[in-house]
Amino acid sequence: MRKGWILSLLAIGLALWPGQSTPVSAAVEPAARQQEVVASAQVVPAWVSELSFPVSGVLKEVAVRPGERVEAGQELALLDLPDLAFNVQQAEAALQAAQVDWEYYRVLRENKPPERRRQAEARLEAAQAALEVARLAQAQATLTAPRAGSVVALRLKTGEFAAAGQSVLMLADLNHFEIETIDLSERNVAGIRPGQKAVIYIDALDQEFSGYVVRVAPRAEKKDGDVIFKVTLALDNQPAGLRWGMSAEVRIETGR
Repeated sequence: MRKGWILSLLAIGLALWPGQSTPVSAAVEPAARQQEVVASAQVVPAWVSELSFPVSGVLKEVAVRPGERVEAGQELALLDLPDLAFNVQQAEAALQAAQVDWEYYRVLRENKPPERRRQAEARLEAAQAALEVARLAQAQATLTAPRAGSVVALRLKTGEFAAAGQSVLMLADLNHFEIETIDLSERNVAGIRPGQKAVIYIDALDQEFSGYVVRVAPRAEKKDGDVIFKVTLALDNQPAGLRWGMSAEVRIETGR
C-alpha cells in the first residue's frame, strides 16, 4: 500500500515538472497564431494609358498640357493629313450626286424601267458606305481621351513626326490611387489572395490605413536578381495628400 502511494506521488510530480508541455497546447498554439506578409510598396494611379495614333503623320496640334484634366472623348492632338480630309470631301460630293439620282428614280414613271431605280438605290448605298469609311479614316488623325483623367506627360511636340503606335502622351487617373508591392518574394506570394485585409503605412503621411488585396500578378518579375510578384491593394478610404510614387509598407493578413 505504501509502495503504491509513493508511485502515485512520483507520477504526479513528473506531470507537473517545469518545462513539460501537454500535446494539446502544442497543437493549438500554431493554429491560433495570426500570420502576415510584410512588403515594401509604392502609390500608383488606378490606371495609366500611353496614347498613340493608329496612323503616321506630322503633329499639327497638341491641344493639352501636362497636369491638365481632360474628359472622355476630348480631343488631345491632331495629325496633319490633308489627304484624309480631301477624301471625305470627295465622298460627300459623291453622296450628294447619288441622292439626286435616287430622288429622280424614287417614284417610278411610265417611261422609267424599274432596274434604273434599283441601280440608283445601289449607288446611294455605296456612296453612304464610302463616306462612312472616309470619315473613319479621317478620325484616325485625331487623338481623343478614352476616359476622364489627367495628362501626365507629353512625348511629342507640334511639328514632330508621330509614327503609328508611338506614344504621344500619357494619361492617368490621379484622383484614385492603389498600392503596389515592389519586393514581395516568391516565397510569400503563395498565401496571398484577393480580398485579404491589410494595413498600409504611408511614409510621407506617417500614418497607417486599412485596405485589402485587389489582385495578384499572374507572373513573376525579376528585380536585382530576385524573383518577385506584384500585389495590388486598395485603400478602404483614400487620404488627402496621396501622391503617385509615395513609399509605403504593407502588412497583409494571410491567416495561415
